[in-house]
This record gives sequence, C-alpha cells and structure tokens, in this order.
Amino acid sequence: MSYLSSVVEGAVDDLRERSRKRIYQSDPQAWLFDVLGKRWYSKQEEIVGSFLESQRSAVKSANGCGKSAVVADLITWQVAVSDPSDTLCIVSAPTLSQIEKVIFAYLKVNKGTADVRGFEIPGRISETLTWKIDTEQGSNLLAFGKRPSDKDIVSSFQGTRKLRTKVFLDEAGGLPADMFTAAEAVATGGDSK
Repeated sequence: MSYLSSVVEGAVDDLRERSRKRIYQSDPQAWLFDVLGKRWYSKQEEIVGSFLESQRSAVKSANGCGKSAVVADLITWQVAVSDPSDTLCIVSAPTLSQIEKVIFAYLKVNKGTADVRGFEIPGRISETLTWKIDTEQGSNLLAFGKRPSDKDIVSSFQGTRKLRTKVFLDEAGGLPADMFTAAEAVATGGDSK
C-alpha cells in the first residue's frame, strides 16, 4: 500500500468513525446494538424515549423488569458518545449496596463488553463508585455513585455539575424527598436531566 493510499484510508476511517459517533449521539438503540450487542425490550425503549424527550422521567413498574440495567446502559451511552469535559452522570439509590452491586456492576459489564467487541469507551471504573478519565489537566469525573446521609442530602450534591449533568435515582421509591431536591439542584445545565 502506498503512502497516499494509507493516508486516504486513514482519512476515510476517521470520517466513518465521526459519522458513526454522530448517529450514536442521537440514536442510543443503534449504539446499544452495535457496541454492546443487545437490544432493549419495549418497556426499556419506553424508558429511553422518556429520557431522551423529557427533562425528568419517572418509571413505575414491577421488580426485575430491567430498569437498573437500562440506567446503566444510558450512563454508558452518555460516557461513550458525549464530550467528557461537558458530561457527568450521578447515580443514587436507597443504599450504597444498590449502587455498587447493581448499577456499577452493570457499568463494568457494559464497559468490558464494549472493549471485547472492539469499541473503546473512555475512562476507568473504580471500586469507589467513580468513572474517571485522565486528561492533561488531571482526572476528569464522568460518573459517580453516592448515597448521602439523610441529614445532608441537598448540600452533598451542590457544586457537582457540568453542562450535561444526568442524575439517575435508582429504586427512587425508597429515597427521601430531599434527594429529588438535590437532583434538581445539580441538573441545571442546558442538556441536564
């Protein structure tokens, strides 16, 4: 292969990748299938549709129907297709165990699956319920899980936001009302939810 051919091939590959990323930014279902090799069933698609169309979404349903899995899918999608300097996902639940053993377990599986399938998702997920990426300016937080004490909920989230802050409250029926106030307090950017 000549030098010119390799340069052209590299440029075409770069254009394809940028085009795919633009598609993925507006079509999480395409991203989910291509990158993670799975599909959402109808209730999960309904959840994703509400997430995309609304600033606030609440899901009422039975146990074991995939709400936590779709939350992890949406977080992984956000991290994969968004500018890391503008995007932050915050996860809370009634217990740290729910965040760690359910949401962050799904996040780790998603990231591992993407890596195995040849799609690199930025950053690293730690055992301290954080997903970070290293940059020239230092460590950049992409997602974190937190269950503040009931006495300090609203102030514990203050100051933690980016332009696109997404707050996910899993098993929200078990959370105190102040958690919803805390979520509203940090979801103030243009594309925050």
